[in-house]
Amino acid sequence: MWASAFMKGISKMNVGEFCFLDIAYYRRFNDPHLMHIQECGTSRPFFYTFKDTFYPDIFWMVPVSRAGNKNGKYQTIIAKKKARYGRCDTIILGHVLGQQAAFLIQNMCPVTEQYITNTYIQKANNQPVSIRKSTQIEIETAAKRIWKRVKERTEREIKAGLPVSKDTLVFPDIFSIYQELVKDLNT
Repeated sequence: MWASAFMKGISKMNVGEFCFLDIAYYRRFNDPHLMHIQECGTSRPFFYTFKDTFYPDIFWMVPVSRAGNKNGKYQTIIAKKKARYGRCDTIILGHVLGQQAAFLIQNMCPVTEQYITNTYIQKANNQPVSIRKSTQIEIETAAKRIWKRVKERTEREIKAGLPVSKDTLVFPDIFSIYQELVKDLNT
């Protein structure tokens, strides 16, 4: 994705770092909306946004896309959502390794450590790739807000005996993936 970085075996992930997910995750959670391979055929980096409040062994990841040639597309989506809702929590623009990037909260997903393969490392200094603290806080706030809305709505529908509606905030079925990961942690 960004040529000045490479992968290195994972040791301990910290909130605010980037990582890559194992193919086993995509095989197990066969959701067509999970983003894993980029247009150029390489693995997609994910931004480790926050630990789950109830299950701290579940990590919330947000895929990253180079905004470059898609910048206009993302800005249009953001402008429409801001005009309609007063804010846009599904896409946050920022910079990764000096290049404009889109943090796609609309494609976020929960994972556990077993599905994390590598940390994203800068070649220049052999340190984990990072972003500005203000951008990190903006992404975390938006992602937590989205997850809360998805979770509350889905739980209401289940409690009322209604069919669970297709989410319009996040494309992957993050509630089902989350439930499966919780089951794993409880066994």
